[in-house]
Amino acid sequence: MSYIQVYGRFRPSASSGQDAVEIFDNSRVHLQQLGKEQKIFELHRVFGKTSTQEEIFEVAARKLVSESVDGVNATIFAYGQTGSGKTHTMLGPGDGWSDVDMKGLIPRSIACLFETLEQKTKESQKFEFAVSVQFVELYNETIFDLLDTNQKKITLRDTGSDVQLVGAISEDVQNCLDLMHVIKQGWQARKTGETAMNRDSSRSHALIIVRIKTEELMGAMSITRSSTLNLVDLAGSERQSHTKAAGERLKEATHINGSLSVLGRVIRILSSPKNSKEFVPYRESSLTHILKNSLGGNSKTAVIVNMHPDRKFLAETSSTLQFAAACAMIKNHVSKNEKMSGESEAAFKEAIRQLKLEIEEVEEKVKREYSLKLSSCEEEKKKQNDLAISLRTELQELQTKYRLLVLQQSADVDENLPKEIIDRLFVDLSRSVEEIGQDRLVEKLHTKTLECDAKSREIEQLRVELAEQRTNMTQMLEESRISRTPQTNRRRTRNPRRETIYEPSPARRKVFEAEEDQQVPSPSTSSSQIEQDLITCLSEKEAVESDLEKTKANMAKMAEDWMAKEQRFAETLDSFEKERYSLKEDIAKRNDDVELLQEKLSRSSKNIDKLLITCSQKDAQFAKLAEEKEKNEAALNEELNEMLLHFQEEISQLKKDKEELVKKNAENQHLAKDDAENREKVAELEVELENVRKNTEETVAKLKEDNSKLRADYEKMEKKAKKLGRDINEMVTEQTRLQCQHDDSVQQVQILKKSNDDLKKSLSSRFEQHENEMRETVAKNLSVVKEMEERLRRERADHEATLAENAKRTANSNAEFDKKMAQFKKTFRAAQEAEIAQKEQEVKALEEEVAALKLRSQEDSDTLQGVMGHANRDQKIGYVSKLRNKITELEADKAKLLRELATANEARRTLRPRN
Repeated sequence: MSYIQVYGRFRPSASSGQDAVEIFDNSRVHLQQLGKEQKIFELHRVFGKTSTQEEIFEVAARKLVSESVDGVNATIFAYGQTGSGKTHTMLGPGDGWSDVDMKGLIPRSIACLFETLEQKTKESQKFEFAVSVQFVELYNETIFDLLDTNQKKITLRDTGSDVQLVGAISEDVQNCLDLMHVIKQGWQARKTGETAMNRDSSRSHALIIVRIKTEELMGAMSITRSSTLNLVDLAGSERQSHTKAAGERLKEATHINGSLSVLGRVIRILSSPKNSKEFVPYRESSLTHILKNSLGGNSKTAVIVNMHPDRKFLAETSSTLQFAAACAMIKNHVSKNEKMSGESEAAFKEAIRQLKLEIEEVEEKVKREYSLKLSSCEEEKKKQNDLAISLRTELQELQTKYRLLVLQQSADVDENLPKEIIDRLFVDLSRSVEEIGQDRLVEKLHTKTLECDAKSREIEQLRVELAEQRTNMTQMLEESRISRTPQTNRRRTRNPRRETIYEPSPARRKVFEAEEDQQVPSPSTSSSQIEQDLITCLSEKEAVESDLEKTKANMAKMAEDWMAKEQRFAETLDSFEKERYSLKEDIAKRNDDVELLQEKLSRSSKNIDKLLITCSQKDAQFAKLAEEKEKNEAALNEELNEMLLHFQEEISQLKKDKEELVKKNAENQHLAKDDAENREKVAELEVELENVRKNTEETVAKLKEDNSKLRADYEKMEKKAKKLGRDINEMVTEQTRLQCQHDDSVQQVQILKKSNDDLKKSLSSRFEQHENEMRETVAKNLSVVKEMEERLRRERADHEATLAENAKRTANSNAEFDKKMAQFKKTFRAAQEAEIAQKEQEVKALEEEVAALKLRSQEDSDTLQGVMGHANRDQKIGYVSKLRNKITELEADKAKLLRELATANEARRTLRPRN
């Protein structure tokens, strides 16, 4: 028993914003009626506007089409008002027969049907099929054959189990393309017309009837199945107010609505339990007459109701949903249409023999494959154990190398390393150690290489800047050393004649003596100390850079080794996983094979049960025949005995009557008349008695003859019964032997199952043991790694302490260096300021000296002029020119001092930002 499956589909709205339906949970439809109680209808599935043709086929039709190959009748039809998308659902767009996405249920069902048939042909021992198709339309309550160009009318013949179309052409097809060609040919002849709601509206009900017949050979038995697949595209119910139909269209709409009205009345009667005894009017319409089996008969049926979501079609949508709800209440009585033929006993023997052969083959195959798998697993396990041992050894060696490398690096670290370089080295080292085994280690190492290059460029730039600073400082020191010349030395280069002429005043002499006694601090000592410190820093920086490069190279090598080890370990694990999956797949395949064998055994047991039932039926028939024979014999004997008794009673009665007559004759001798009459009567009675005796003898002869015949028949029946008994005994013996063979096969299957279970258990136990060993190996490796990490943490802590101490020392050395540099800068600045002040004083002294010389020259010229007059003019001119030359030299010295002063000021400005 199966209920009709009902599905709903809404087409896209013709006007936006006018939808009057809501879909909940893909199975409930809520109608939004203004001013009325809201209605909710529940179907098996509801498809919205965005549902695809493929989705509808998978849900509504695929299962029915597949079951039709197994002998189950199936029907799929679309119902709804005109223009709601019935033809689009069943067939697809007009030019979309071959469109993969847009083709409808009919092309998809046909393709699925032949795919299933071809698959059955490949899977079965011998499978043959035959497919034929009829294509008719119901137009104005008249059936026309769409495959006949003459458009003959078709009549219906109800055979009780089926409704036949008398006169319809049945086309035999071999594949999907042939069937689609036939349907296309018929579809072009279908009646369509234009209405106000649909430009290409179906004006008739189209029915595609596909008849499928298959024959499957199993040993000596043959199973024949037959079924019918109905694909129906109904015309839409119409309202004249919507379609604006007139004339011929109005007549067509009247017939369409009439047939759909009968269909609705039939469905209402079938869906109501109260109307179970009411007459169902199938014959009132040709549509319901053809669909008789699909509605409450031997067929699985799916109904797809198509609807408009717009508010103006709300009444039609509500009526369609009520029709769908009624269809969902109809029960169909579904059964497979299949027959089994062939000699039962021989067929069962052949089937059992084939099953035994298949079981033996499968058993041998399973044993061979599992033995190979076990040997390969054991070899793989041995290899993995060896690999784990080698990995453990390599891991220990790497740990030792790493500890040695850490110790070497901690021993090579200089105490005077700058804090930043040590921190960066430690960060790089820790990150490199933590990132071993990760997938992005290469990228990070590349990033670290780029960072190291950047740091190298930065160090190179700092080195250039330091070299420039050293050059500038050296140049400044040389310039300051050259420019710093005492006044006494400069005055010794004067003209000896000028020394005799010029003598400083007592005040100036004191100043000059103080300047000579003053000792200016020389910056040569601090400059050499700074140069030494700079050279030390550069050497330390170069050592740190070389150590950093070595460390990075070692860590890169270690990272590559670790990556190689990790990759090998990952490949090993992947191979284990692949082997595990392959074993699982093999076990699943073997389980499937065992299930197939179990199914075959169950089928053979069912066939044996059928044979036993047949034997028991024959035993019952033989027993019934024996009982009937005994009853007939008893009845014949009773009838014979009754007839003999009856005749004996009549003879005894006649004798009594004769004796009475004799007595009466003796008593009434005087009555001659009476005696004569009595004699006559006695004669008559004797004649009658003789007749009765003759009749009795004839009857007895006949009865004896019949009895002899009955005895002969009885003997024949007894011989037949004995023969039947022997046959029954032979059948019972054969049945017992078959039962024993069945028990043996069942026992063998159980043994095979047990061996398979044992094999599964052993495999699972070995696999679990192997997994446990792998887990233990991984756990041991993890513990070793954890121990190594713990040691690394301790060594890192020691290294951090060492680095902290080194950083402290470096900070102290940096503080001392900064202090020395500050002191040097202060000393250098003081020396520069003293030199500048001295040079300014020298410039002032020179200016005063030049002024004094000018004044003295004027005084000397006046004196000479007064003393010598104009007689010694040439000597006077020569003296004046010498004085002018002297003044020029003094002015040149002044300009030179001013330039030196400007250079010193510039150097001082240069030193201020660096400070």
